[in-house]
Amino acid sequence: MGQMHVRLLIPMALAVVAAALISPWAALANPDPQPSHTLASGAEVTGASTSPEMDAANHLLADGDYLLAQFFDGQQQFEYNLQVDADGEIHMPLVNGVEVAGLTPSEAADRLTEEYRVFYKNPYVTLQVLRYGEFEIFVFGPDFPGKIHRLKNGTRLLDVIQNPEIFHDMSTDDMGRYRRVHLIRGNFNFENLTKLALEPPLQTQTGAATLALPTPTAVARTDDSLASLTNWRNWIEARQKDSQVLVVDPLKMMVEGELSANNIALMRHDVIYIPTPERFVEIRGVANPGRYELLQEETLGEILRLAGSVSYHTDLINTVIRRFDEYGNLERLIFNLFPALDQPQLIADFKLQNRDIIKLVPREERIFVLGEVNAAGAFEFIEDSTVLDYIAEAGGNTPSAHMAWIAIIRQGRNRLEQLNQAEVIQVNFKEIHKGLPLCTDIALIPGDVIYLPPKGEVFNLPEILSAVSTAVTTFAVVDNAQSSN
Repeated sequence: MGQMHVRLLIPMALAVVAAALISPWAALANPDPQPSHTLASGAEVTGASTSPEMDAANHLLADGDYLLAQFFDGQQQFEYNLQVDADGEIHMPLVNGVEVAGLTPSEAADRLTEEYRVFYKNPYVTLQVLRYGEFEIFVFGPDFPGKIHRLKNGTRLLDVIQNPEIFHDMSTDDMGRYRRVHLIRGNFNFENLTKLALEPPLQTQTGAATLALPTPTAVARTDDSLASLTNWRNWIEARQKDSQVLVVDPLKMMVEGELSANNIALMRHDVIYIPTPERFVEIRGVANPGRYELLQEETLGEILRLAGSVSYHTDLINTVIRRFDEYGNLERLIFNLFPALDQPQLIADFKLQNRDIIKLVPREERIFVLGEVNAAGAFEFIEDSTVLDYIAEAGGNTPSAHMAWIAIIRQGRNRLEQLNQAEVIQVNFKEIHKGLPLCTDIALIPGDVIYLPPKGEVFNLPEILSAVSTAVTTFAVVDNAQSSN
């Protein structure tokens, strides 16, 4: 009889346990389509009034994300609105405090399903992101107003860099202007930004690095900015000791596809610092022209690769590099890029210098100056420039130049007419000294050749055309600075 009582008590006990297991779910179930309740994290969450985030499949869950959990215990299905707490956990009955931060929704659902296998035979959990949580970062630099920005969870570094509201001087077409973006991860306390930092020494609090301003400037959570900046480099170097500092080149991230390594997801209380470029080059005639910050030991080949392709009609033979010498004088180098098509190492070894200006100009937009000049070559066409302007650009005439017979040779513009003869216009430099504006009134057009013949030579048009054609077609690499020495 005693044994019979024991057998009857066991099913009764299991029924009580089952009721206890089901009751928490019944208490949190949502009969109302928009109920509200307080989670263990203390945050009040209401029912979803919007559709799930469309791009959340690969989103890594983080603090503040709002989730819709659907649970099937084998008999019934329940829905619950949850929020990831500050510890990266979600709180549900029986499996309270499951860490999901850093997991995708499907991975987090699998983890919850495994947790519930302890209590149910065939449990099944799905998760959807209803709304991304938000976090704050601080962005500043000498060229950027110091400001606190609120971002959605999952925002990555490149998303911020390409945001024109944050980086007013950086866009997809001008990604090379700032190439030393510092991401500083040190759990900074942004509340200090609303207080006056009256003393420059850097401070450190227990568990959080203090972002102390080196100037007595208040920064509010509005559009206010840092009024005056001192040497932030010292501050960055000091952060190396108590923080993680990552320096990334957004240009290489875009061109070389280094997104997995450097385009990391931002975190709460990250700081982004963008220093003013100390060295730069300018490049024109490429897919993405503009100013590029020059990093250490970069070469012409690297900048050309990062700046994009050149047009098929670019005059590769006469690439112009303007460079300041050690005395501050601007010198003009002619670099032949054509052999680099087959031998990339030729430009890979050409080191650039600060403030170099690289110009790749189409053949149709060049003026050639040949003959008795000190630095013959191809020059960029500039409207309203005169013959004398281009002679001066070519280093001036030599003592042997026949200045009374300067020839402007203009090829026929009709490319379909192969026998279209070139036009030759004479310019007499001596007449200019007599006050006649003949030379200055001649309007040059792209592709014109200015030829200064030597004294005593008879002007033979066929021979001149042949010589000029050869010179223009096979114009060699010339270093004007060296040739003038």
